Amino acid sequence: MERLLRAMKEESSATRMLFSDSIGSFGGAAPREDATARWLAEHPEQDPGSDYGRQKRGCRELMKEYATAHGFDCRWAVIPGVLHEDATWGGGTTEYALDAIRCAAEGAPFACPVPVDARLPMIHADDLVAGLLALMDAPRERLTNPEAGYALAGFSFAASELFAHLATLAPGFSHTVALDPAAAAFAALWPDRLGQAEAIADLGFVADIAFEETVDRIFQAHRARKAAAEAPSEPAAEAPSEPAAEPPSDPAPEA
Repeated sequence: MERLLRAMKEESSATRMLFSDSIGSFGGAAPREDATARWLAEHPEQDPGSDYGRQKRGCRELMKEYATAHGFDCRWAVIPGVLHEDATWGGGTTEYALDAIRCAAEGAPFACPVPVDARLPMIHADDLVAGLLALMDAPRERLTNPEAGYALAGFSFAASELFAHLATLAPGFSHTVALDPAAAAFAALWPDRLGQAEAIADLGFVADIAFEETVDRIFQAHRARKAAAEAPSEPAAEAPSEPAAEPPSDPAPEA
């Protein structure tokens, strides 16, 4: 981050930056409900409880330094768990939901790494992009939050709610609980829900895609990929053979 900010100062005319912060920036002292970027900006001393969260805090501090000293227009978004229809993803705490949806679509059992009653904030990727663009494009004078930080809220759910909905899509879906110590600790530490009032007021941003629609979209995307992978492949059509060349005709006898 510091190298990027220094390069912007020394090698570029760009002065606006949008940084992706995370619910991982919230620690045990943070609100469980309606957690906001304003709270993070106003409580810089709070311990996020992880190196990841402390790194995010360090990036915010650098942006604030460059905004104060060099007039940079730095903005940041608190991003919840991101759900999408892609075929691959990482191994973050909130991504247990993507693993569960794929298992349901493929008819496989799922071992849940987080407590089934732990609610976590999530957002559909399309809504996230819309929120980031709204924050990046907003006139600076409209941004009233400290340090121009905003939480981009989607919806929240617990694993138990996800499993109940998946059972309506795949009646044979089954799950067990196999807690991962790190994932379970983060699920207990992070807020249950992000506040959306600030993003509505300053950005006009409200997420459009709700929990059940998000799950349905992802489930159907996996089902379509599974069907395509299992479809019998058609034999390749044989290329038409070229007709055999006719032998050259004998020359006509001379008169």
